[in-house]
Amino acid sequence: RRLALLGMIAYYYRRVRANNRVISAQKEQLNALNVAKNQLFAMVAHDLKSPVMALQRAQRKLSLALSQTDQAQAQSLAAENEHITSNTFRLLNNVLHWAMEQTEQLSFVATPMPVQQLLAQVVYDYQELVRAKGLTLVQDFEVAAQVEVDANLMKIVLRNLLDNALKFTQTGGTITLQATETGDTVMLTIADTGVGMTAEQQAGLFSLTEHEVRPDTEGRKSTGLGMLLCQRLVARHHGNITVNSEVGKGTQISIQLPIFLDVEVL
Repeated sequence: RRLALLGMIAYYYRRVRANNRVISAQKEQLNALNVAKNQLFAMVAHDLKSPVMALQRAQRKLSLALSQTDQAQAQSLAAENEHITSNTFRLLNNVLHWAMEQTEQLSFVATPMPVQQLLAQVVYDYQELVRAKGLTLVQDFEVAAQVEVDANLMKIVLRNLLDNALKFTQTGGTITLQATETGDTVMLTIADTGVGMTAEQQAGLFSLTEHEVRPDTEGRKSTGLGMLLCQRLVARHHGNITVNSEVGKGTQISIQLPIFLDVEVL
């Protein structure tokens, strides 16, 4: 009986210790999530404050221009308002998708899709934006490969990367969208001839706590949340994302995805 009692005590002691380790690990994870959440809210609040204030100022100027029948000034201010609201919408969209991804509420339905079709659909929406900034868009993605993706989520990734290329490339620069097949993977690359990044900026690109905010070609700053979202969404597709950049020479961001192989055809 004594041995049985000692055995039971030892068993429950081990269980308590194991439970305590689990609770401790969960507590650390929760604390880390809270830190990231607080930092995210602070960054988003900061990013939203500037465009909203700019929109208010532009709206007042627009009202004044209209009252003075200054058509040229009114058109210029209306275009500025549209630019500000578009950027703010993209930020809110990223926040929404980030929150849904973090809480595992983001729908994910992957289906086979030709790489050319995926990239062509995204590029179509950017033709006018590229021309408006005086940039050149090079398209080099004539590959036969298919990838198994959630088209909506992968388009979010590609749009974020193209948005960044637009923001950080000066007028007269070039943005290249390329796809290449290597073995059983396909590499999607978005390269620009923009301002580039330091090694420190690249190191913190996928971190909320170490991210270094940098201004775009018009002096505006952003949270960098889009890159974090891109990394998470690419990982959900069993892919990876890499960055190669140099100050003054531009940035190249590559997404490596597994090629879809139709087993029935094989």
